[in-house]
Amino acid sequence: MNEILFHYEKIDPTTWTYLASLLIIGLFFKFGRFWSVRNLDLLLLILLAPGLLLVSEGQRVRMEAMAAAVAARQNQETTQPDVGHRLPAAASEEPGTGPSSAQLAPPPSSGDGAAGTPALPSPGATRNSKQVRDTEPAVTEQQSDSPLSAAQNQLLRGKTIERIGFIWLLLTGLLLLVRCLIDSTMVRRPLLEPNMTTGGLIFSCCSLFVFLMANVVASRPTADDLLSPSNAERLISRQTTNDLDRHGPGYALVFTLPSLPTVKMGSNLARQRVDAPPPRFRDWSYRTRPDQPLVDVEAEFLEIAPDGQIRLRKPDGTEMSIVQAALCPPDQAFVATIRAYTTVAKLVAILSHLAIVIGIIAVGFWHFNNVKMGVGAATLYLMLPYTSQFTGRVDHVLPTAMLVWAIFCYRRPLVAGMFLGLAIGIIYYPLFLLPLWFSFYWQRGMLRFTVGLVLVLTVMVLMLLFVSPDAEAFWQCFKKMFGLMPPQSKGLGGIWGLGWHPVYRYPILTAFVAMCGSMAIWPAQKNLGTLVSCSAAVMIATQFWHGYGGGLYMAWYLPLFLLTVFRPNLEDRTAVSVLAEGWLPGFSATHGR
Repeated sequence: MNEILFHYEKIDPTTWTYLASLLIIGLFFKFGRFWSVRNLDLLLLILLAPGLLLVSEGQRVRMEAMAAAVAARQNQETTQPDVGHRLPAAASEEPGTGPSSAQLAPPPSSGDGAAGTPALPSPGATRNSKQVRDTEPAVTEQQSDSPLSAAQNQLLRGKTIERIGFIWLLLTGLLLLVRCLIDSTMVRRPLLEPNMTTGGLIFSCCSLFVFLMANVVASRPTADDLLSPSNAERLISRQTTNDLDRHGPGYALVFTLPSLPTVKMGSNLARQRVDAPPPRFRDWSYRTRPDQPLVDVEAEFLEIAPDGQIRLRKPDGTEMSIVQAALCPPDQAFVATIRAYTTVAKLVAILSHLAIVIGIIAVGFWHFNNVKMGVGAATLYLMLPYTSQFTGRVDHVLPTAMLVWAIFCYRRPLVAGMFLGLAIGIIYYPLFLLPLWFSFYWQRGMLRFTVGLVLVLTVMVLMLLFVSPDAEAFWQCFKKMFGLMPPQSKGLGGIWGLGWHPVYRYPILTAFVAMCGSMAIWPAQKNLGTLVSCSAAVMIATQFWHGYGGGLYMAWYLPLFLLTVFRPNLEDRTAVSVLAEGWLPGFSATHGR
């Protein structure tokens, strides 16, 4: 970006949080009606930012602690090769939430006993036990000041900060859930437009979109991006891979796209989990000069630098850079694969955000009869701190775009079913919207909606059948797509990997299913307003039992919540009153105001 704008630098997320909060208040806060519901909604949206910052800070501290622990371990093994050190049990992490076992595991025991069995004391040890006890305080004090102990304390501190951040996000999400559930009772909805003209809002919306998407374009693949493209390469070449198990339920092909870092931050919050996958070392071959023979080196891919060089890290921790042209043809093809999948991820992320923005504006223009409200909602979406930090996450924004356009096409049940089917196939969780949507179309449009839904899901299943190497791999991908598996209790992320026992997910999941099922009969009269607010409520509620970073997937509900905030009274927009009898009515009859 600084190649286009002179000395341009990305804004730190904390700084943007302060600026965005003030801008949101200035543009949308109704100073003349201080106690209005609109101001309460803005406060709830702003309250999401502190939780994000706490999670970000906790991740940064934990990553620094893990790096310090690895350095301390290597230093101790170098200076004291015959002495083994073990991190205290308090520093142990649940799988998938802390340092890998390869990083912090103790050196192998040199004793003759079995692993985990205490060695018997020698006769000399009995005679010298008093001397050992006398020197224990000094040894303990020395160990407490060691770099390894300091790294352990820092690790626990980061874990505590991150846990507080997730709790903050879930508590704020609970308030948003209550707000969406009671929205159908708010019949009197005064017109509270933004404090800026329509032209100013359009200019602000376009400017924010350009800068956010420029961050996506300028993002570079990192070590974490290596895993997903390599999984896709093995999957498409019909080779079995189990690395996709680190994701929750969803579409396997979407998980193959890398996450793109778009924030200026030591720890990439755009990744919902602190721990990267175990280092994946491979053999690289390159030439120091064109006339020299190939040199082999075992290293892990780090990133593609801005100057085009490939940064690698050897097993001993040293880093090196190689020009891509100096690599052998297989390694050049490997790097080209990384570039290709990263480019696809950038395109999908940009198009998804564009679809969300256009969809929100279109809903405001055609269904709210007020383009200013639609542009205001889209501008507020782009202005939120969450949007700037998770701009490059395809699994966040792609299903959201499908949900927004399903709302827009609610007068076309066939098309709405297709968009909702895409959302279900991508991330599975919109499956719990079906009781609400079926009840909305129950009196008219039920068959058309069901046909569109089943048609899209069938096509997505056939695509899995095409890329799966065998029947077993297809069945695994099929189960992940529709969540046909018991709730996991190991390898979880988010709050469930930071101290909360996974067993508490079961009552939360039970309450969630009961809430979704009850929406088939409540609210009794389904209209466009209840369809939007209750859909937002369901997607908010998924955050509480989501086992892989629940609370961070705010894009799943933020556009729907913003439509709920800015919508007028829509009690007359029921399926019976607005749906035509035909399967494919004309555009003017369907979307005319």
